[in-house]
Amino acid sequence: MTALWRTFFHDIGTRFFKGGIVKRLILSLTGILAVIAFALALDVRAQGGNAIEFKVSGPFVAGNAKLPGGTYTIRQDPDDQFEWEISNDAKAFSAFLPTDALSAPSANQKTEVVFQKYGNTMVLKEIWAPGLSYGFSVQSSYAEKKAAKAGSPSKVPVAATKK
Repeated sequence: MTALWRTFFHDIGTRFFKGGIVKRLILSLTGILAVIAFALALDVRAQGGNAIEFKVSGPFVAGNAKLPGGTYTIRQDPDDQFEWEISNDAKAFSAFLPTDALSAPSANQKTEVVFQKYGNTMVLKEIWAPGLSYGFSVQSSYAEKKAAKAGSPSKVPVAATKK
């Protein structure tokens, strides 16, 4: 009888441990945990930093991207305060905007973005969030330098809301 039990348990143990059930279980759990960790990392990244929303009626240039008019959200990168991402509500258009600090005479109380208008081309140039003693100047891109050949720019401030 003892030999029968030994054979029975040996057979089960062999199938369970050497047959790959544990290996597959561990690999499956590792894969699931990796997917969950990745999703959480994306969620945390999306929530970080300042975010403002604005509406613009016509097409404009932001960084190296040409974007159509609409409602846009600009989010500050939580890891780099001088890196911003602009995207429209449908998430169909997005671009990264490297910026530099822009001094303000006092703590800023308004939320707005400022465009430079060169002829018919609007270029996103400044980002202002409330409560900060500085704003952000979007670094000049090739598209802006090309548009600047049309003449001197005029400033076009657009009101925004903090998200």
